[in-house]
Amino acid sequence: MSQEENINSSPAVCDIQREYEIISKNTNILLNRPIKLSLYNSLLGKRSKRYFRPPNAFIIFRKVVTQELGEHCKNFPPVYITKFIVQKWKELPSDVKERYREISIDFDKYYSHRTDPPTYRLIKF
Repeated sequence: MSQEENINSSPAVCDIQREYEIISKNTNILLNRPIKLSLYNSLLGKRSKRYFRPPNAFIIFRKVVTQELGEHCKNFPPVYITKFIVQKWKELPSDVKERYREISIDFDKYYSHRTDPPTYRLIKF
């Protein structure tokens, strides 16, 4: 038995995989409803001077799903959570994905305004 097979057959890994399958089958995440994500909450802790790339549609979706899962995903390694989220992203209808893309564009506009504020010209009377 190779080391990888030995690790995969260990009771801890089997328990995690079993719990992951239970959550992925029984979790009914309502992703079609309006999301609870704001520009302010997404920018907390990012107040340094360096440039931050605005999040794309999948990153926003991932943040929403992890908020929805909450306590369910604390015992899982991030690899399993990411696989679950990718699977849900692929199952989403195109209109919902388009909504996340629109939210991503809103983030992009906000970030561009923060990095390139409008310039004002003084007019003397």
